[in-house]
Amino acid sequence: MQKKFNLSYIWVTGIFIILLIILLLVVEYKVKYEDNTFYKYLYFYKCGSNFCTTDSIDKISDHSTLLSVYKYNYHDNIPTYEYVIGNYIIINDNNDYLYYNYLTGEILNNYDTYKVIDDNYIIVNSDNKYGIIDVDSNIALDINYDYINYIDTYILTIENNKLNVLDNNLNSLINAPLEIVYNNDITINKEDNNIVINIGENKYLYDVDKKELIKG
Repeated sequence: MQKKFNLSYIWVTGIFIILLIILLLVVEYKVKYEDNTFYKYLYFYKCGSNFCTTDSIDKISDHSTLLSVYKYNYHDNIPTYEYVIGNYIIINDNNDYLYYNYLTGEILNNYDTYKVIDDNYIIVNSDNKYGIIDVDSNIALDINYDYINYIDTYILTIENNKLNVLDNNLNSLINAPLEIVYNNDITINKEDNNIVINIGENKYLYDVDKKELIKG
């Protein structure tokens, strides 16, 4: 009876050990192969006084400071960063743009496009509507404008066929927005003390000294 019990114990123990080995092999496969097949990593680190990235942690020297690790789906293009602003960077991950805190590893938002105005504000686009966020990702201008762009320290907005000119603190520089016929064929440039806005076949002038917006 004792011998039969010992054989049963050995048999159960053997099955348990085999299952444990299988489990460890599965985990090892997932870590070494499956994760590396479907995911890659981009490392953000300080290299001296500079901000650097690499797709291989082996390239980071002992004298550098690792900041965060961005995990992305496998594809042929290594993500790049478009702009560094404060503790944040704009990542281009295979034409998918992300606003990323490189100190915490947190993705704050994911708009279609980003255009940095200065160290305080960024123009964003979502479903062909424009708005402005501040450096901490708070919405400063609602994302419902047909057009937003800037030249020097002047920001131009179009909403509901009304053209407005803002300063770099997002304050309007004119008494009231100017009624226009909106057309997405828009160019802006500066001539002397005028900002010239061409919208389709129509021309508008903003006089910097007089703070007047008129149709040219």
